Amino acid sequence: MTTGLLINTAVEKHRSGDYDAAARLYHQALLDDPSQPDTWNLAGVLAMQVGRTQDAVNYLTHAVQLRQGVPDYYLNLASALVESRREQEAEKMARKCLKLSPRNKTAWNVLGLALLGQGRLMEADRALRKATGIDRNFADAWANRCRVHLQAGRIVEAELAAKRALEINPEHFNAVNNLGACYRLQNRLAEACMAFRQVLELRPTCTSGWINLGNSLRMMGKSNDASVAFQRAVDIDPKHALAWACLGVTRQDVGQFDEAVRCLAHALKLNPQDRVIGSSVLFALNLSSQISRQQLFSQHVAWGQRHRVATANQISFTQPPDRDRRLRIGYVSPDLRQHPLVCFLEPMLTHHDRQQFEIYAYAELTHSDRVTERLQSLTDGWHNTYGRSSCEASSLVRDNEIDILIDLAGHTANNRLDIFAERAAPIQVTMIGYLNTTGMEEMDYCVSDAIRDPEEDDEFYMERIVRLPGGGVCWQPPDAAPDVNEAPLLQNGTVTFGSTHRPEKITRETASLWAQVLHRIPDSRLLVFHNQFSKDDTLQSQLADRLAAGGVDLKRVSFGWDDSGEYLPAYLAMGVLLEAIPWSSGTTAFDAMWMGVPIPTLYGDRPMTRATASVLHRLGLPHLIAKSADEYIEILVGLSRDPVTLGALRAGLRDRVRQNLCDAAAFVREFESALRSMWHVWCDEQQSGNIVGR
Repeated sequence: MTTGLLINTAVEKHRSGDYDAAARLYHQALLDDPSQPDTWNLAGVLAMQVGRTQDAVNYLTHAVQLRQGVPDYYLNLASALVESRREQEAEKMARKCLKLSPRNKTAWNVLGLALLGQGRLMEADRALRKATGIDRNFADAWANRCRVHLQAGRIVEAELAAKRALEINPEHFNAVNNLGACYRLQNRLAEACMAFRQVLELRPTCTSGWINLGNSLRMMGKSNDASVAFQRAVDIDPKHALAWACLGVTRQDVGQFDEAVRCLAHALKLNPQDRVIGSSVLFALNLSSQISRQQLFSQHVAWGQRHRVATANQISFTQPPDRDRRLRIGYVSPDLRQHPLVCFLEPMLTHHDRQQFEIYAYAELTHSDRVTERLQSLTDGWHNTYGRSSCEASSLVRDNEIDILIDLAGHTANNRLDIFAERAAPIQVTMIGYLNTTGMEEMDYCVSDAIRDPEEDDEFYMERIVRLPGGGVCWQPPDAAPDVNEAPLLQNGTVTFGSTHRPEKITRETASLWAQVLHRIPDSRLLVFHNQFSKDDTLQSQLADRLAAGGVDLKRVSFGWDDSGEYLPAYLAMGVLLEAIPWSSGTTAFDAMWMGVPIPTLYGDRPMTRATASVLHRLGLPHLIAKSADEYIEILVGLSRDPVTLGALRAGLRDRVRQNLCDAAAFVREFESALRSMWHVWCDEQQSGNIVGR
């Protein structure tokens, strides 16, 4: 068969969808005559179609080298380079095509993708607008415009672009997928699930479709259904790092912390440079019984080293080192909305001395709510960082001339530690949101207290720990809480232990400890209350099985929830709240004791086990802090046998909380004094010749 006949036959096979035969024929034709650029081009196009991206790049590069000035060659190579994540090279090829064919809509579309991949969102948007301007019915370009809007945080515009693509082609895969993302980011989760299920109808083996469906289900509180979706993604592509990471997070959601670490560590092995996966691993490691405090610290330091920005500590700042001038403080958080963080942050914002401090906020938000509006009204400057690269966001902070930048998230979800890695401000601080070191050399201070982080723990922090005498946080009680009632033990002679912990906190270890408590106090009961139980019935059965495995008669256990989201009234039926281990109570401890329900705790070897202990110490109740499981059980036995003491404690707890945890003015004075001291240190360092740092 002549070379010409080989090529003609290959093209026929290619058009008919017999890709294997076409590939063999193209290969033979190239062996016979490697000087034909058209053959290299056709072989490259076929390789792209069957997912052999690197082969496509090689073939198409040969075509371009053999014959310059052919627009389609440049365009095809640009497309292959985009798929290979070689966006800068793709941009060059797309521009070469457009120089020869300036109204080539596909070239504008590919250029837009190349620019999008480089984070150049404004230029990408202009290129894609060119494409849709040339052809208003170009569905691919509309779908990609949606992607640009999504990355820029313009969710409403993204939704409109996706819907325009779907008007043109109702089964446009990328448009359906992007529309689902729009819905999820707006918390329209049922619509998001519908969109992602349509994606999977179009492509049942689409890994990202299963991941997106799983994330939407997880946000709806359906952790077990989400886990099934993520497992499907892993089965389809065992080397997909994000799929493994998502699977790990759902294992964490159901209290399987060691299994969560295994999945997340595997994800990180597949993609060691993924900052978000790395943070997820660190969060899970805090809860693992298989790692020591020293190992935990080492893992945090390793994360900090992996994500260092080489030029960060070479940055000079324009702020004058005036020790007593008014300072600009910036708070960075993904949780400036309806979220537990707000009950700690809002009183701080309310009581800041505005003559001494100017307050800015950097919110990593996809959507806002009334709480967002309330917080924004308490600031002098407000910026949304969603969709901004680390470089863009840190430049924004520097342009605002922030003196002290404060992280409120640590390694929790949607954090922006990447901004701090860029050394966005002269002084950088972490507090409240994450109970451990960030592991970053660029984080100068951690605000805490002497119970959560005693002095002997300094060796486990990259930051200098600032221990505020009055505690590391102040708390704002809920507006509408029921009055504290008489202790149930005084009413009916039976102690009712309670839990309002998130279900994932009630691990096998926790359930086993609770079972021992119930054995020691045979006439006691247990009320487990959380609204998550109404969203995922497998969570209730899972906990019941764990308690039964500890020998608990399930007739002594009640489950409850309130579909309206209310939970404070549940405390009226509880006498003592049981602690979760190793993940001790955060806002739960504050809420419970505001309602008169004490929560004895077990003091562990790392900060995440000590949050409740910190609260109890500030309330003058150190005798409720145990150092061992046996001591913890004895504390509960003692309370259950002393109804008078328990009743008096219940009656006085709200006043204790109000006096010791809710004096925001006093807390902020202490906190501002600490900030001013940090500033003085920095000013002194500037005078001694240091540019930035501690």
